[in-house]
Amino acid sequence: MALAPMMDIPRRPPKPLGHRAWPAVSRPAEEAVDLERVFAAARRQLWVVVVCAMLGLAAGVIYLVETVPLFTASSYLMIDPRQRTNIQAQDVAPSDLSVDSSAVDSQVEILKSERVFLAVTDKLNLHNNPEFSADISSPLSKAIGAIRSILSFPFRSADIAANDADVEFQKQRQVVERLKNHLTVTRVLKTYVLEITYTSPSSTLSAAVANGFAEAYLTELLGAKYDAARRTSGWLQDRIADLKKQALEADLAVQQFRAKNELNTTQGMLRELEREAETYRKLYAAFLQRYQEAIQQQSFPITEARVIASAVKPLKPSHPRKSLILALTLVLGGAAGVGIGALREGRERGFRTGEQVRDELGLEFLGELPLIESSPHSPGKGARDGERSAPSNELDPVMRHVLEAPLSAFSETLRCAKVAADIALGGEKPKIIGIVSVLPDEGKTTVAKNFASLLSHLGSKTLLIDGDIRNPGLTKAVAPRAQNGLVEALGKDRSWGEFVLLELESKLVVMPTVSRHSRQISHTSLLLSSPAMEELLTEAGRLFEYIVIDLPPLGPVVDVKAAEHLIDVFIFVVEWGQTARKLVRTTLENEPAIRDKTLGVVLNKVRSNRMHLYADFGSRSHYSSKYHKYYESS
Repeated sequence: MALAPMMDIPRRPPKPLGHRAWPAVSRPAEEAVDLERVFAAARRQLWVVVVCAMLGLAAGVIYLVETVPLFTASSYLMIDPRQRTNIQAQDVAPSDLSVDSSAVDSQVEILKSERVFLAVTDKLNLHNNPEFSADISSPLSKAIGAIRSILSFPFRSADIAANDADVEFQKQRQVVERLKNHLTVTRVLKTYVLEITYTSPSSTLSAAVANGFAEAYLTELLGAKYDAARRTSGWLQDRIADLKKQALEADLAVQQFRAKNELNTTQGMLRELEREAETYRKLYAAFLQRYQEAIQQQSFPITEARVIASAVKPLKPSHPRKSLILALTLVLGGAAGVGIGALREGRERGFRTGEQVRDELGLEFLGELPLIESSPHSPGKGARDGERSAPSNELDPVMRHVLEAPLSAFSETLRCAKVAADIALGGEKPKIIGIVSVLPDEGKTTVAKNFASLLSHLGSKTLLIDGDIRNPGLTKAVAPRAQNGLVEALGKDRSWGEFVLLELESKLVVMPTVSRHSRQISHTSLLLSSPAMEELLTEAGRLFEYIVIDLPPLGPVVDVKAAEHLIDVFIFVVEWGQTARKLVRTTLENEPAIRDKTLGVVLNKVRSNRMHLYADFGSRSHYSSKYHKYYESS
């Protein structure tokens, strides 16, 4: 239906809005750390830390499940220095025994010698033991080994053993290498005690190998003693034979000398021969005694070491240490979460609080608009030409939230914006208010529709114009079946009142924009800033107190810049936490005329339950959770 004209009220130029000067981008660093902000950041990123800690714990559990448990057994050897120095035990007090580190270290190296490893391998038949050949490597080692096998596969043909002897030798070497990798020989503090430990997947095998090394070591010492005694006895035997021969020859020379010569003319020479014979007899007797001792040692060798504790079968695995692994992975996961949380905080670039709006932009902060979930079903059919009203119950509830929840925090913020507009523009009629944002999908259309519905519902005659000609989201939401709208009103010699619709509940008048017509227009900025548009606003101003225009975003198109001279004030809509502060600031710096007319900024899609994590202690937003008594549930 056409709307009757009202008295022509000449428009007055708007009063300039007073804004603070642009704040400096670089600010001096605070001398002390703001603990409140640190704690707030910790609360914001707590879920990141918890998730990462749980992932780390899960990784630890997987590691424990996939890792083969290992058992460690230990045997203990005592290196007796009294035997080593050939001193009788009863003749030496314990305090007289000094610790010879080099001697003990030498015994450690003997125990880790190749002969001992081969002796243990042969005695326990390890190269044929299936438990010994089991894979005990970690999942990471298995993965690395598999990759190495794949990479080295084309080059392994030359390593194939040529015969059974080579295969057996290779198997023996593999057993020895595995023994070396899992055997540990350590000295207990500064004593003569050696600890022999071996780790394997089998508790029985661990004890057997540890005891096998102790026995092989003692056997090696006995063998060395026997070999030394055997070599000594052999040398002594040869030397005794020579001495015996020399002693006999010396005695024979004495007897022959007596028989041949008279003892009186030659007494000195006789005594010399007798002394020589006596010397040979004594040497013979000494070597004979030493030979007997060597034969005795060869028959009954005495070692320098003895086993003081044999290895027993361990009852519990020594690896992996479950509690340590779980605690470590939990801590590492939490540390990773702290790092990720710090990175997220460092990358925070959006507006979260009104203080940020004032500090970054120098504009007034009009309030927060809580996030309202859209209805899961599609909006209603709306109205079309010939149907001058759109049924309210067919609209998406988000587009009429102020009507369904007039006492909500959402509605309260829009009322704050109305008061700000009334103060800034005084008694001017009409008050032309443009709703704008920097980027698409920040919610400006929802804000424009609810703001206009609020004005009309409060008793003010209000016209809502869908000025986003290229992407008329308002029309799609409230009048998707409309056939004509703003483009036709500007281009035809028909009254603009023929192209509007009425919201029955609030009495809001809406002028849609049909997208299939507007897409044929290449220069929408010229249309929006044309004399026809100015004339339309002038004519509508005779009937309405408020004209709210849903404008296109500033980022992709220049339409708002072109039509700026037709707008009294702008309300800037910024999506909470999403739109970069630098982008908004730069956009307004490049458009000083729009900034000068900006009434203020509203943060849209705010998650009220998280506002206290961003707002400073003592600020209004910090206590938003306490305001629920004054707002009805939305």
